[in-house]
Amino acid sequence: MKSIGSRIAVFFGILLIFVCLGFGIISYFASSNSLINVLHETMPKFASEASLTIKDSIQNQLNVLSLIASSDNMRILKEADGDYSGIVSFLSNETKRAKHLQMILIDAQGKSISSSGTVSDMKDNDLFKTALSGKDTVSEPMFSDDGSTVVMTYAVPVIVDNEVAGVLMAVRDGLELSEFAKRIRFGETGEAFIIDKLGRTIAHADTELLNNIISVKSVDANTSATRSARSADTEDIDTISSATHTNDETGDNLGFDNFTNVQQKMMDGITGFEEYKYKGIAKITGFAPISDYGWSIAVSVDKEEMMAELVNLRIIFIIISALFLVAGLFVSFFIGKNISKPLTELTNQCITMSEGNFATDVNEKYLKRNDE
Repeated sequence: MKSIGSRIAVFFGILLIFVCLGFGIISYFASSNSLINVLHETMPKFASEASLTIKDSIQNQLNVLSLIASSDNMRILKEADGDYSGIVSFLSNETKRAKHLQMILIDAQGKSISSSGTVSDMKDNDLFKTALSGKDTVSEPMFSDDGSTVVMTYAVPVIVDNEVAGVLMAVRDGLELSEFAKRIRFGETGEAFIIDKLGRTIAHADTELLNNIISVKSVDANTSATRSARSADTEDIDTISSATHTNDETGDNLGFDNFTNVQQKMMDGITGFEEYKYKGIAKITGFAPISDYGWSIAVSVDKEEMMAELVNLRIIFIIISALFLVAGLFVSFFIGKNISKPLTELTNQCITMSEGNFATDVNEKYLKRNDE
């Protein structure tokens, strides 16, 4: 039969286990909720800062193009019978220097000449119309004329004698926008991606994933590299279609799950925070609109990475609980022993007296105690 001391020790031990376990669970979930709340605030702010980074990167390209457009060579747009052979050489040299794929100079009537000497009519081009109104603009990444590469087109007005005389365009690698996104880092697993207002993924820090998005979709290879994505027929198949629409077979094939809310809010230009899964990995993401372009950028990161500190916290809770449990067992055993020992001795004394032996004295220290 177990002694009273052992029973007291076991009772207090079980009580301590429940108390430590309860406090540990409550503390863990409270810390988890606090961390999620912090991420709710910080990740959208980070996405807003990332949107400014993307805008600055694009604006830098437009500024360089505007500098070229301010060259005296552009005065040819004001000459009725100007010799365009010199401008072709100028555009060709600038194309190589700035690492463009192609440059195009267009007069106010829409007649264009490229750095390769090709002449065409671009008066119906949306980028041309926007730039001719005096506003810098850029297209979304789109397929080139032959469908072999993805390109982006930058366009700026050409100002001659304080008036818009034409438009200068530069065609660049369309994956450059993804390179801009690569510069944005959040933790070890954080990645940035950009979608347009139609929900199409137009840039991703993971260019391999972006290439998969492109390759698994049917693409209109005849889409003009110098035509704004905004001018594309809505019935045409998207050049770079969103791989993240959960109702779409493509999204399922690429491993996205529960991305619809993120996608819809980004399309609506909302700044916010959401969770989704990619190939079974839980992701958390903050997103914000990129003003002036109708795009939205998201920065996503593995939830496990963000919650890693909670794992350390859980280990600390376990260690502290174990220490308290061991200390509690020692204390409860000591208390139980302190209670059971005098009871045992007095019980033995009573047994002795019941046998008729009254000569044995009770331990004096027990006689001096004022408790039971």
